[in-house]
Amino acid sequence: MYGRTDALSFPSSIGRAIPGGELFLIDEAGEPTELPEGELAYRGPNVMMGYTSDRSQLSSNETPDFLRTGDIGKRLPNGLFQIIGRKKRFVKLYGIRINLDSIEAILKAKFGQLVVIGNDEYIGVALASQESPSLRDQIKKTLVNLVNIPHNVITLRFYDEMPLLPNGKVNYNDISQDFKSAQIRPFPQRFWDKLLDILGLSEHQFHSVEQAFLGILAESKIDESQSFESLGADSLAFVSLQIELEQLFDGDPPINWTSLSIASLDEVLTKRRKAL
Repeated sequence: MYGRTDALSFPSSIGRAIPGGELFLIDEAGEPTELPEGELAYRGPNVMMGYTSDRSQLSSNETPDFLRTGDIGKRLPNGLFQIIGRKKRFVKLYGIRINLDSIEAILKAKFGQLVVIGNDEYIGVALASQESPSLRDQIKKTLVNLVNIPHNVITLRFYDEMPLLPNGKVNYNDISQDFKSAQIRPFPQRFWDKLLDILGLSEHQFHSVEQAFLGILAESKIDESQSFESLGADSLAFVSLQIELEQLFDGDPPINWTSLSIASLDEVLTKRRKAL
C-alpha cells in the first residue's frame, strides 16, 4: 500500500499510494481533514473487511469506505506524507495498560453493537439498547474479569440510537463528550472521598451489609447467598468493603467475613444491633 522502499526519491516521506489508491488525513471524528497532521487513511479497491471473529461475518458484504491505518501522518509541501507517530486507543487504569479497540471487539462479540471509550480515569461503554440492569451487570463483570479493574471505574450509557457521523460511522467524539458531561467525579475527588472514608470523617451511607456490597461492587442487585469469595471481587473491593464493614460492625466485623454469605453477615449485624 505504501512504504519507505517506495519513497527513494523522497526519503522523508512514505511515497505514493499504489495505483488506484489514495492516501489522506482524517481527524478525531474520522472525517477527512486539510489540517497538516492527522491519522493517515487509505482508500482503494483493495480495502477489505479485515479479520473476522465470527463465522457469520464471512457472509457480510460490508466493506469499509477506507482504512484507518493507525499511523499519524504529516502533510508535506510536495503533497506526500511523513509518518510522525502511531495512534492507538490505549488507556492506563490502576497501572494496567488497556487497549480500548481490543476490549470493544471482545464486548461486541458477546453483547452486540457497542462502543468503548475512556481515559486514565474510567472506561465507558455506550450501547444502542434499552437500559437493562442485568445487561449492565453482565458487561461490568465481563470487563472486570477481562482487564482486572474495579467496578467503580466502569460506566455505561444507553442510547435509543447510536450517535453517527453523516457517513454512517459511529461518532466517537460525540459519545466521548456525552460521557465527559455526565457526572463522573475526577480521580482526585474520588481519592479524597476514599481518604475521608478511611479516616472516618465522611458520613456513613450504608445501613446493611447488602447495601455495602451493592455500593462497593456497583451492582443493581445481588444474590444474598453469595459471599465475597464466591463473587470473585478484586482486592480494591476487599479493602473498601473491609472499611465499610468495620463501620457497620463498630470496628469488629466477623474475622471470616469474606467466606460468609451476605445474608449471614446481615443476620449477625441484626443480632448485634438488637443486643445493644
